[in-house]
Amino acid sequence: MRKKFSRNELIDRTEAAGRVALQAGREVWLASLGTALVVGEESRKMFDQLVREGRRMQKRQTARATGRVEELGNQVRAVGDQVQAGVHDAMAATLHRFDIPTHDDIQALLSRVEQLSVKVRTLNAR
Repeated sequence: MRKKFSRNELIDRTEAAGRVALQAGREVWLASLGTALVVGEESRKMFDQLVREGRRMQKRQTARATGRVEELGNQVRAVGDQVQAGVHDAMAATLHRFDIPTHDDIQALLSRVEQLSVKVRTLNAR
């Protein structure tokens, strides 16, 4: 059988249940605030760690890219030097075919003229 409660008992029990529910609600609220605080702090720590890792990765990638760019630059310069040498040789051959002296021929001739001039001055000084 059901126990019948008086009006005052019902009011007291209802108020007690309300206080319990209110206290439980406050505790849930405080727990959610604590959770938000912990998650916020941990998120900040995680974010800071990710930023540090990103900086380290960027430094490594920049160093690798710089090395690769320098390597490619050296290869391009080497190919350019080879092309230049090939063009120089082809031009020299063409100039010789038409009996036109090259820059090197003129320089060699000037050097030889200077040597002969020194010898002539030496002979004239005697």
